[in-house]
Amino acid sequence: MAEEIRFLDRNSEEVQDIIGKAPSWIIYQGNIFIAILIFALFVGAWFIKYPDIITAPVTISSFDPPVKLVAQTSGKIVQFYVNDGDRIESNNIIAVIDNPANTRDMLYLKKVAEAIDTTLNLNKTIQEFQLPTSIQVGEIQPDYAALFEAINKYHFLINNNFYQNKLNDINSQKNDNNKIKQNIEQSQEILSDQLKIEYWKDSVNKSLLKDRVISLSEYNEFKKGYLNQHMKSSDNSTNLIQNSQQNKEYKKTISDIKQQYNIAENDLTLSLKTEAKKIIGLIGNWEKQFVLKSPIAGKVIFFKVRKANQYVISGTPIFMIVPFAQVYETRVQLPLNKAGKVKPGQHVLIKLREYPFDEFGMLNAIVINITNVALDSTYSVELKLENGFKTTRNRIIELRPEITGTADIIINDKNILERIFDGLYGKINDR
Repeated sequence: MAEEIRFLDRNSEEVQDIIGKAPSWIIYQGNIFIAILIFALFVGAWFIKYPDIITAPVTISSFDPPVKLVAQTSGKIVQFYVNDGDRIESNNIIAVIDNPANTRDMLYLKKVAEAIDTTLNLNKTIQEFQLPTSIQVGEIQPDYAALFEAINKYHFLINNNFYQNKLNDINSQKNDNNKIKQNIEQSQEILSDQLKIEYWKDSVNKSLLKDRVISLSEYNEFKKGYLNQHMKSSDNSTNLIQNSQQNKEYKKTISDIKQQYNIAENDLTLSLKTEAKKIIGLIGNWEKQFVLKSPIAGKVIFFKVRKANQYVISGTPIFMIVPFAQVYETRVQLPLNKAGKVKPGQHVLIKLREYPFDEFGMLNAIVINITNVALDSTYSVELKLENGFKTTRNRIIELRPEITGTADIIINDKNILERIFDGLYGKINDR
């Protein structure tokens, strides 16, 4: 019995030895598995990245935002000039609010007034336009009457030929006087020759008197002919001087008439242009109050008013003009926290509120610039969309005047292994 017990104890020790000592092949394969697992963890820690992200609000807006047209007065829309969705140019009329003036008459009067104000040939411009005697221009009717009167006065000055007729008369008298001058000059030549002959005769008679061939009384009779001829020559010279003085008077009169005409024309021109400028200003005020015009080129969008005779209230937005070509800018309002880590070239993912990112995807962007000074505790960061409005899910975002969302700025895209070593290195440096 005791031997059986010892046998069992011995067997028990052997069993314990077998159980306490693992086979060598199990240890070898286990070590390989552990090494592979550790290597896999290191590889995963190297390839798996865990970026640091700063989230901030972002706005994508157009440089040329849409323009709202607001009614400046209350009243009915009496006429539409465009339809909803039409493409219009700058300064096109969209609609007119009810007012006492006739729109066509006002626009024609504006065209006439602007032409008068800017023309370099007023007479030609006035002849090109015919102002009607009956016109409906509302409150500026008296000013139109003043413009009409100024145009008639200018017409009378140009077409009456009063000053021109006076100039023609004076020029005719001047031409006659020039002919008289020619006759006087011809007579002067003849008289000069005759005076020379008489002078020669007088010289001969003096010699004869000296030689006592003729008597003194005979010489005096001969002398009278010389003196008479000399007087005729002097009188003719006087006539020539008087003729020259008369020509000067004619020239002065012609100059005075021209000056009078120029003064009258300048006065009427100034009066006419003054009235035209006044009309332009008054029509401008009328347009601001009753005419809805497009300040830019673009697509017109109707809001509350869609047909004629609808009533609008002053201050109510009625139309919107969306520019044809829009250039967008993307800006982030970056808070002060961690703002120093944001640098140009960093990658950004933009999530738009209007387009849920789990359905439409996100927009890729990069940091272009960041302001040096914070305003209201935020920095302004400029972004550039890398793929335009194409999202990470290949969806194209519809362009709108302004789109908002959130921007995830990736400031530090390190893997897990780098972060472990950075943490250890930081703790070592702290010691």
